[in-house]
Order: sequence, then structure tokens, then C-alpha cells
Amino acid sequence: MLFRSIEPDPENLKILHRRFRFQKKAILVSAAVSKEKGLIHLYQAGAYSTVSQKNQTLLTRPEGFMGGQMKSDQGAIAVPCLSLDSLMQSHGVPDFIKIDVEGWESMVLQGLSHAVKLISFESNLPDFLEETMDCIHQLKQLGDYEFNYVNADPPDRFSLPSFVSGDVLVENIRSTNPRYCE
Repeated sequence: MLFRSIEPDPENLKILHRRFRFQKKAILVSAAVSKEKGLIHLYQAGAYSTVSQKNQTLLTRPEGFMGGQMKSDQGAIAVPCLSLDSLMQSHGVPDFIKIDVEGWESMVLQGLSHAVKLISFESNLPDFLEETMDCIHQLKQLGDYEFNYVNADPPDRFSLPSFVSGDVLVENIRSTNPRYCE
């Protein structure tokens, strides 16, 4: 099995290189992922951080999920940005894509023009509710996907008894108000 990881933060990329240095089948790509190729500004919060972001507004707002985790003196660095389509042109079509980009998932999916077998994306709710609904809508447009989610740590079982349509998933999320789902 070939493993690819795309990481825009240079500090986190160093950690991944150390972690997978003996894994010949691990390919690490130094880039961000969005809807198109180019450059993007990445606001860094340091190694091991889960809050480095492409959207400074999410990091500096006083309320909500990311509120107050970034300081105004922390700057941005320019990093290369690739789309999922461009990654697949270079590395082939994967069987599985996991997207964990703290609210940027919708922008990542906009760079995907055809269905892949399995896709997982993280949603922190209610902060990213609209982004989550947009992701579900985008996936419905790409193919005949069925959906389920986990919201336990560790994720030992699906939350729904079976896979459902995107519309049923949206209804379930809106009615049960989970704080997190993937």
C-alpha cells in the first residue's frame, strides 16, 4: 500500500519526515490543498499545532472554535498549493482521501472533479456547519456517494446504523447537533 501525505506547514512536515523516514512507500508532499494550484498564505501556530490555517479570520476571531489561538504577531508564510485533481495527475487516483484542514474542506473538495472510492472529512460543529453542508453537497454532485459518520474518540463505530444519502445525513446532523463528526 502506498501512503501519501500532503502537509503545508514546514515544521509539521519535518515531524512527518522523521516519523516515516524508514517507510519506503510513504510519499510526503510539501504543499497545501485547495481548489486550484498556486500559492497560499499559511498562518503558522508552530510544530504539533492543530490550528495552523489558511484563513486568518478563523484563527483570530474572539469567539468560536479557533478563537484566540493565534497571536497577531504570528505571521504567514507562502506555501505552494495544489488541487486534488493536480495531485491525482502526479500521483494517481487514490482509493481513499482523508481531509483534515480545519474548515477548509469545502475549498479542497472544489479541486476534485470526479468521484473517488472513499472520502473522509472532519467537521467541527457548529462552527463549520455551513462548510460541512457544502462538502456534502459537493460530494453529491461528484457521484452516487453514501454517507455515515463517527463522532466518538476513539472512532470505534459509525453513528448511523447504515449508510445514507447526503440529504438524510444533512437532516441527521441538523437534528442531532453533534459537536464533531468525521
